[in-house]
Amino acid sequence: MGPGASGPVVSLFDEVEFVSVDGLGGSDNTLVNLLEGSDVQRVIVNPSDNLNRDFVEDRIILWGSTVPDQLVVEQLEVDIELVDITCVIDRTGQEICTEEFAQGGSMRVSDFPTVVFATVGEFPYDVILMNFDDHLLVNAGLGDDDVDVLGITGPTTVDGGPDNDLFDVTPTGPLDFLAELVIDGGSGSNRLHADHRGVTTSENVVVSDATVLSDTLPAVNYGSSQLGNFEPGVIVTGTAMDDAIDVISTRRGDTTIVAGDARSDTIEVGSGARLTLTLVKTGNCPSCPFEIDP
Repeated sequence: MGPGASGPVVSLFDEVEFVSVDGLGGSDNTLVNLLEGSDVQRVIVNPSDNLNRDFVEDRIILWGSTVPDQLVVEQLEVDIELVDITCVIDRTGQEICTEEFAQGGSMRVSDFPTVVFATVGEFPYDVILMNFDDHLLVNAGLGDDDVDVLGITGPTTVDGGPDNDLFDVTPTGPLDFLAELVIDGGSGSNRLHADHRGVTTSENVVVSDATVLSDTLPAVNYGSSQLGNFEPGVIVTGTAMDDAIDVISTRRGDTTIVAGDARSDTIEVGSGARLTLTLVKTGNCPSCPFEIDP
Protein backbone atom coordinates (compact mmCIF):
# COMPACT_ATOMS: atom_id res chain seq x y z
CA MET A 1 0.00 0.00 0.00
CA GLY A 2 3.00 2.32 0.29
CA PRO A 3 4.21 4.56 3.13
CA GLY A 4 1.44 5.83 5.35
CA ALA A 5 -1.24 3.61 3.81
CA SER A 6 -3.41 1.30 5.87
CA GLY A 7 -6.11 -1.24 5.22
CA PRO A 8 -6.24 -4.38 3.06
CA VAL A 9 -3.17 -5.08 0.92
CA VAL A 10 -3.46 -6.86 -2.43
CA SER A 11 -0.28 -8.61 -3.62
CA LEU A 12 -0.03 -9.68 -7.25
CA PHE A 13 1.57 -12.90 -8.43
CA ASP A 14 2.54 -14.13 -11.88
CA GLU A 15 -0.16 -14.61 -14.52
CA VAL A 16 -2.63 -12.21 -12.85
CA GLU A 17 -3.73 -9.98 -15.74
CA PHE A 18 -6.89 -8.24 -14.50
CA VAL A 19 -7.50 -6.83 -11.01
CA SER A 20 -10.65 -5.21 -9.60
CA VAL A 21 -10.65 -3.32 -6.28
CA ASP A 22 -13.91 -1.97 -4.85
CA GLY A 23 -14.34 0.01 -1.63
CA LEU A 24 -18.15 -0.25 -1.82
CA GLY A 25 -19.96 2.31 0.36
CA GLY A 26 -18.35 5.06 2.41
CA SER A 27 -15.35 7.31 1.87
CA ASP A 28 -12.50 5.10 0.68
CA ASN A 29 -8.81 5.60 -0.02
CA THR A 30 -7.30 3.37 -2.71
CA LEU A 31 -3.59 3.43 -3.52
CA VAL A 32 -2.30 1.66 -6.63
CA ASN A 33 1.49 1.53 -6.55
CA LEU A 34 3.44 0.84 -9.71
CA LEU A 35 2.86 -2.84 -10.57
CA GLU A 36 6.41 -3.42 -11.73
CA GLY A 37 7.28 -7.03 -12.46
CA SER A 38 3.64 -8.17 -12.72
CA ASP A 39 1.65 -9.49 -15.67
CA VAL A 40 -1.21 -7.07 -15.04
CA GLN A 41 -2.89 -5.50 -18.06
CA ARG A 42 -5.76 -3.66 -16.34
CA VAL A 43 -6.79 -2.51 -12.86
CA ILE A 44 -10.40 -1.46 -12.16
CA VAL A 45 -11.12 0.69 -9.09
CA ASN A 46 -14.56 1.15 -7.48
CA PRO A 47 -16.73 -0.29 -10.27
CA SER A 48 -19.81 -0.40 -7.98
CA ASP A 49 -19.93 3.42 -8.00
CA ASN A 50 -21.19 3.14 -11.55
CA LEU A 51 -24.34 1.36 -10.32
CA ASN A 52 -24.82 2.21 -6.62
CA ARG A 53 -23.40 5.64 -5.89
CA ASP A 54 -22.91 6.63 -2.28
CA PHE A 55 -22.23 10.32 -3.10
CA VAL A 56 -19.30 10.55 -0.68
CA GLU A 57 -15.76 11.37 -1.73
CA ASP A 58 -13.39 8.51 -2.51
CA ARG A 59 -9.69 9.17 -3.02
CA ILE A 60 -7.72 7.20 -5.60
CA ILE A 61 -3.93 7.53 -5.89
CA LEU A 62 -1.97 6.11 -8.82
CA TRP A 63 1.84 5.98 -8.93
CA GLY A 64 4.04 6.08 -12.01
CA SER A 65 7.58 4.80 -12.41
CA THR A 66 11.13 6.03 -11.79
CA VAL A 67 11.76 6.52 -15.53
CA PRO A 68 10.08 8.88 -18.01
CA ASP A 69 6.40 7.92 -18.34
CA GLN A 70 3.99 8.83 -21.12
CA LEU A 71 0.59 8.77 -19.44
CA VAL A 72 -2.84 9.49 -20.90
CA VAL A 73 -5.75 10.60 -18.69
CA GLU A 74 -9.17 10.46 -20.34
CA GLN A 75 -12.90 9.97 -19.92
CA LEU A 76 -14.59 6.70 -20.79
CA GLU A 77 -18.25 7.39 -19.96
CA VAL A 78 -20.13 10.41 -18.62
CA ASP A 79 -23.35 10.18 -16.63
CA ILE A 80 -25.62 12.90 -15.20
CA GLU A 81 -28.01 11.73 -12.48
CA LEU A 82 -30.88 13.39 -10.65
CA VAL A 83 -29.91 13.42 -6.96
CA ASP A 84 -32.66 15.40 -5.22
CA ILE A 85 -35.79 17.46 -5.84
CA THR A 86 -36.63 20.27 -3.40
CA CYS A 87 -40.08 21.87 -3.59
CA VAL A 88 -41.40 24.96 -1.81
CA ILE A 89 -44.70 26.84 -1.91
CA ASP A 90 -44.37 30.52 -2.84
CA ARG A 91 -46.61 33.39 -1.65
CA THR A 92 -49.12 32.74 -4.41
CA GLY A 93 -49.54 29.13 -3.39
CA GLN A 94 -47.65 27.84 -6.43
CA GLU A 95 -45.26 24.94 -5.94
CA ILE A 96 -41.72 25.63 -7.19
CA CYS A 97 -39.32 22.73 -7.43
CA THR A 98 -35.54 22.75 -7.81
CA GLU A 99 -33.68 19.76 -9.17
CA GLU A 100 -30.15 18.86 -8.07
CA PHE A 101 -28.00 16.83 -10.42
CA ALA A 102 -24.69 15.00 -9.95
CA GLN A 103 -22.38 14.34 -12.84
CA GLY A 104 -19.37 12.10 -13.18
CA GLY A 105 -18.39 8.87 -14.82
CA SER A 106 -15.55 6.52 -15.56
CA MET A 107 -11.98 7.46 -16.43
CA ARG A 108 -8.90 5.69 -17.71
CA VAL A 109 -5.23 6.37 -17.02
CA SER A 110 -3.06 4.49 -19.50
CA ASP A 111 0.54 3.36 -20.05
CA PHE A 112 1.91 2.58 -16.60
CA PRO A 113 4.88 0.26 -17.27
CA THR A 114 5.26 -3.19 -15.69
CA VAL A 115 8.87 -3.53 -16.85
CA VAL A 116 11.26 -0.70 -15.98
CA PHE A 117 14.78 -0.56 -17.41
CA ALA A 118 17.39 2.11 -16.64
CA THR A 119 15.72 4.84 -18.70
CA VAL A 120 12.58 3.33 -20.24
CA GLY A 121 9.45 1.42 -19.24
CA GLU A 122 7.64 -1.23 -21.29
CA PHE A 123 4.62 -3.59 -21.27
CA PRO A 124 2.10 -1.03 -20.01
CA TYR A 125 -1.15 -1.49 -18.11
CA ASP A 126 -4.06 0.88 -17.57
CA VAL A 127 -6.29 1.80 -14.63
CA ILE A 128 -10.04 2.30 -15.05
CA LEU A 129 -11.79 4.09 -12.20
CA MET A 130 -15.04 5.78 -11.27
CA ASN A 131 -14.89 9.48 -10.43
CA PHE A 132 -18.22 10.95 -9.29
CA ASP A 133 -17.17 14.05 -7.35
CA ASP A 134 -14.36 11.95 -5.90
CA HIS A 135 -10.67 12.78 -6.23
CA LEU A 136 -8.05 11.19 -8.46
CA LEU A 137 -4.35 11.86 -7.85
CA VAL A 138 -1.91 10.73 -10.55
CA ASN A 139 1.72 10.80 -9.36
CA ALA A 140 3.90 10.46 -12.45
CA GLY A 141 6.95 9.77 -10.26
CA LEU A 142 10.56 10.27 -11.26
CA GLY A 143 11.79 10.97 -14.77
CA ASP A 144 10.89 13.54 -17.40
CA ASP A 145 7.24 12.61 -17.78
CA ASP A 146 4.75 13.47 -20.52
CA VAL A 147 1.12 13.54 -19.35
CA ASP A 148 -1.71 14.13 -21.81
CA VAL A 149 -5.06 14.97 -20.15
CA LEU A 150 -7.91 14.52 -22.64
CA GLY A 151 -10.79 14.72 -20.17
CA ILE A 152 -11.87 14.11 -16.57
CA THR A 153 -15.18 13.18 -14.94
CA GLY A 154 -14.36 14.47 -11.45
CA PRO A 155 -11.72 16.39 -9.47
CA THR A 156 -8.26 15.34 -10.63
CA THR A 157 -4.68 16.24 -9.71
CA VAL A 158 -1.63 15.38 -11.82
CA ASP A 159 1.73 15.59 -10.02
CA GLY A 160 4.74 15.48 -12.30
CA GLY A 161 7.28 14.80 -9.55
CA PRO A 162 10.81 16.11 -9.23
CA ASP A 163 11.98 16.18 -12.87
CA ASN A 164 11.16 18.17 -16.03
CA ASP A 165 7.65 17.30 -17.18
CA LEU A 166 5.30 18.11 -20.05
CA PHE A 167 1.56 18.54 -19.44
CA ASP A 168 -0.92 18.76 -22.32
CA VAL A 169 -4.56 19.57 -21.56
CA THR A 170 -6.65 19.00 -24.68
CA PRO A 171 -10.42 19.61 -24.60
CA THR A 172 -12.62 18.98 -27.63
CA GLY A 173 -16.05 19.93 -26.24
CA PRO A 174 -17.99 21.21 -23.21
CA LEU A 175 -18.35 17.81 -21.50
CA ASP A 176 -14.70 16.74 -21.67
CA PHE A 177 -13.76 18.35 -18.33
CA LEU A 178 -16.51 18.05 -15.71
CA ALA A 179 -14.42 19.36 -12.80
CA GLU A 180 -11.32 21.35 -11.97
CA LEU A 181 -7.92 19.95 -12.88
CA VAL A 182 -4.81 20.62 -10.79
CA ILE A 183 -1.36 20.43 -12.39
CA ASP A 184 1.52 20.22 -9.90
CA GLY A 185 4.83 20.67 -11.69
CA GLY A 186 6.93 19.38 -8.81
CA SER A 187 10.52 20.57 -8.56
CA GLY A 188 11.59 20.55 -12.22
CA SER A 189 11.32 22.88 -15.21
CA ASN A 190 7.93 22.11 -16.71
CA ARG A 191 5.74 23.00 -19.67
CA LEU A 192 1.95 23.31 -19.62
CA HIS A 193 -0.05 23.50 -22.85
CA ALA A 194 -3.81 24.17 -22.74
CA ASP A 195 -4.67 23.31 -26.33
CA HIS A 196 -8.14 24.26 -27.63
CA ARG A 197 -7.50 23.48 -31.29
CA GLY A 198 -9.80 20.46 -31.15
CA VAL A 199 -12.78 22.60 -30.05
CA THR A 200 -15.10 23.45 -32.94
CA THR A 201 -16.74 26.55 -31.42
CA SER A 202 -15.23 29.86 -30.35
CA GLU A 203 -13.84 30.05 -26.82
CA ASN A 204 -13.71 32.61 -24.04
CA VAL A 205 -10.38 32.00 -22.27
CA VAL A 206 -8.93 33.58 -19.11
CA VAL A 207 -5.25 33.13 -18.26
CA SER A 208 -3.70 34.03 -14.88
CA ASP A 209 -0.51 33.20 -13.02
CA ALA A 210 -2.22 30.19 -11.43
CA THR A 211 -5.23 29.24 -13.58
CA VAL A 212 -6.36 28.70 -17.16
CA LEU A 213 -10.11 28.52 -17.65
CA SER A 214 -12.37 28.60 -20.67
CA ASP A 215 -15.80 27.56 -21.89
CA THR A 216 -14.58 23.96 -22.07
CA LEU A 217 -12.17 24.04 -19.08
CA PRO A 218 -13.81 24.75 -15.68
CA ALA A 219 -10.28 25.48 -14.39
CA VAL A 220 -6.76 24.22 -14.86
CA ASN A 221 -5.01 25.26 -11.65
CA TYR A 222 -1.26 25.02 -12.11
CA GLY A 223 1.69 25.57 -9.83
CA SER A 224 4.45 23.74 -8.00
CA SER A 225 4.53 22.37 -4.47
CA GLN A 226 8.29 21.68 -4.68
CA LEU A 227 9.81 24.99 -5.86
CA GLY A 228 9.69 24.04 -9.53
CA ASN A 229 8.85 26.36 -12.42
CA PHE A 230 6.98 26.46 -15.71
CA GLU A 231 9.82 27.28 -18.04
CA PRO A 232 9.94 26.68 -21.08
CA GLY A 233 6.49 28.05 -20.48
CA VAL A 234 2.74 28.09 -20.08
CA ILE A 235 1.17 27.85 -23.55
CA VAL A 236 -2.48 28.55 -24.33
CA THR A 237 -3.70 27.85 -27.86
CA GLY A 238 -7.13 28.94 -29.05
CA THR A 239 -9.53 27.36 -31.50
CA ALA A 240 -9.84 27.83 -35.25
CA MET A 241 -12.76 30.20 -34.57
CA ASP A 242 -12.89 33.80 -33.26
CA ASP A 243 -11.74 33.54 -29.64
CA ALA A 244 -11.61 36.06 -26.80
CA ILE A 245 -8.54 35.55 -24.60
CA ASP A 246 -7.97 37.65 -21.47
CA VAL A 247 -4.50 37.48 -19.88
CA ILE A 248 -4.85 39.00 -16.42
CA SER A 249 -1.50 37.92 -14.92
CA THR A 250 1.51 35.68 -15.60
CA ARG A 251 3.97 33.71 -13.45
CA ARG A 252 7.01 35.71 -12.43
CA GLY A 253 10.12 34.41 -14.20
CA ASP A 254 8.20 32.03 -16.49
CA THR A 255 7.23 32.51 -20.13
CA THR A 256 3.54 32.68 -21.06
CA ILE A 257 2.64 32.14 -24.72
CA VAL A 258 -0.84 32.83 -26.10
CA ALA A 259 -1.61 31.72 -29.66
CA GLY A 260 -4.97 32.42 -31.23
CA ASP A 261 -4.59 29.82 -34.01
CA ALA A 262 -6.64 30.67 -37.13
CA ARG A 263 -9.29 33.36 -37.68
CA SER A 264 -9.52 36.71 -35.87
CA ASP A 265 -9.03 36.64 -32.09
CA THR A 266 -9.26 39.34 -29.46
CA ILE A 267 -6.54 39.20 -26.80
CA GLU A 268 -6.69 41.48 -23.77
CA VAL A 269 -3.55 41.82 -21.64
CA GLY A 270 -3.47 43.16 -18.08
CA SER A 271 -5.73 42.93 -15.05
CA GLY A 272 -7.59 46.02 -16.22
CA ALA A 273 -7.61 44.93 -19.87
CA ARG A 274 -5.38 47.87 -20.73
CA LEU A 275 -4.39 46.55 -24.14
CA THR A 276 -6.67 45.06 -26.78
CA LEU A 277 -5.21 43.44 -29.88
CA THR A 278 -7.01 41.67 -32.71
CA LEU A 279 -4.62 39.27 -34.40
CA VAL A 280 -5.25 38.08 -37.95
CA LYS A 281 -3.31 35.27 -39.58
CA THR A 282 -1.68 36.36 -42.81
CA GLY A 283 -2.11 33.00 -44.51
CA ASN A 284 -3.67 29.56 -44.14
CA CYS A 285 -0.74 27.60 -42.77
CA PRO A 286 0.50 26.64 -39.29
CA SER A 287 3.68 28.72 -39.61
CA CYS A 288 2.07 31.81 -41.14
CA PRO A 289 2.70 34.90 -39.01
CA PHE A 290 0.07 37.05 -37.32
CA GLU A 291 -0.42 40.76 -37.82
CA ILE A 292 -2.38 43.31 -35.82
CA ASP A 293 -5.69 44.23 -37.40
CA PRO A 294 -5.98 48.03 -37.18
